[in-house]
Amino acid sequence: MGKAGRSGSGEVPQVVMTRGDESYGAWYRQALHALRAFLGISLALVLSFLLLGVLLYAVERSNAAWLRPLSDALSRHLFADSEVTGSFLDTVAGGYLTMTSIIITMLLLVLQQTASSMGNLIFDQFMARRRNKLYAGLIVGTLVLAILVRATVSESFNPVVSATLVLVVSVISIVLLLAFLYSTIEQMRPETIISDIHASTLHAREKQLSFVRRTRQEPRSSGKTVVELRSEANGYLVALDIDRLAASLADVGPDVELVLVAAPGTYVSHYDLLARVRAESASRAREVAEAVGGTFRFAVKRSMEQDPAYGLEQLEMLAWTEVSSAKQNPEVGVRVIHALRDLLSRWMVQGVEVKDEEPLPVVYVDDLMRGGLDVLESLSAVALESQEHQVLAEVLRAVNILFDRLTPDLRDRAEELVLRLLSYLDEQFLTRELDVALFQVAHTMEMLGEVETAEAIRDAREEQAAAFAFPADIVRRAEDLATGAAREPGFRGEDE
Repeated sequence: MGKAGRSGSGEVPQVVMTRGDESYGAWYRQALHALRAFLGISLALVLSFLLLGVLLYAVERSNAAWLRPLSDALSRHLFADSEVTGSFLDTVAGGYLTMTSIIITMLLLVLQQTASSMGNLIFDQFMARRRNKLYAGLIVGTLVLAILVRATVSESFNPVVSATLVLVVSVISIVLLLAFLYSTIEQMRPETIISDIHASTLHAREKQLSFVRRTRQEPRSSGKTVVELRSEANGYLVALDIDRLAASLADVGPDVELVLVAAPGTYVSHYDLLARVRAESASRAREVAEAVGGTFRFAVKRSMEQDPAYGLEQLEMLAWTEVSSAKQNPEVGVRVIHALRDLLSRWMVQGVEVKDEEPLPVVYVDDLMRGGLDVLESLSAVALESQEHQVLAEVLRAVNILFDRLTPDLRDRAEELVLRLLSYLDEQFLTRELDVALFQVAHTMEMLGEVETAEAIRDAREEQAAAFAFPADIVRRAEDLATGAAREPGFRGEDE
């Protein structure tokens, strides 16, 4: 659908509406997602047990000569007759049905309780772990196998080999239950949750870079006509099909350019702007807009497929809940800042490798690093609210360590972060740890030429009654100060 017209301010751009890749939300796509997320491995294991049970039944029914010695030995020592076998299988089936119900109930309670404090990402992480899928498949598969074998027991047929298999698998699954319980407890620890988010965010960044490296950072087109591509659907923009996008733009001229307004991770409502297409003629711009509309993929749930910023947001929400005055747990906040610092450090070293071939006529602004600094600022805000000096000090240490590697525009953002924090410093008890962190970041900024900001930090320190002049021997090089912390080995804020 297209629209055109005029207003008092000038010409209104034509509009092309798109529902994106409609097949992405189809029921079979949802089913495939469920299989990949959790059900696939578990169902495959259950199906394997089912097929194994059918195969053993066929072999035992055939009364093969090579199987008789084993069957006779098992009958003498374990399952003397069909009544004993049936009783055993009844016990296993009933016990496993009860155990499965209890395990599922307890797991849901534990996950719900943990998610209430750390967010719904707990469910995603639990379902993503292969060992959880394997154990779920083992428990349900054992139950299915026991029921299947029990159905074959009769006065004339005693499936001793199949019953023995049920016995072996039951013992293994019960022993592994201890490992599963330990694993579940470990998975609920904040350190494990943060580590998983950290790894997932790095993986998402790799996928995002494969897209960023094929786009332009700045507009180049000289086209005079603009057509707006707007959303007819609603939901999160979870991905852009880069190969399909490249195919849609393969034969366009130098006047055509697609400027992305919505990036993966953006929530889009009806009629929100997705992109602008610039070309020499309106018909050409409209044609391109209609061609690329199907490359946008929307979903109800946000995904980290091409969206590492979602990982940053998960870390932020996790730390915000724990650091706020509702819980006042600085440990989680400090651990999250450590993870953020590592992510930003890796991305600064990694950079964006420019490929030799000509990029696609697509303009995409990569502002992930700025988003990481925004998260640090957000955590400093909640730390000020809850009076947690440890978290504030860790934010300042992160800025101090990263500052010399930041690009000029990101340095400006880091300075802004510190200056905003200083405006509320008079409401914060200035502990020695926080004082040392302020001293370090001021010294680093002064060494790197940001004298005005360094002076502002020193002025804020001097206004606090707890601030004091450090001995001269701890005023060392900026890089030495940056690697020290008041609570870590190797740094002392006073003479020993």
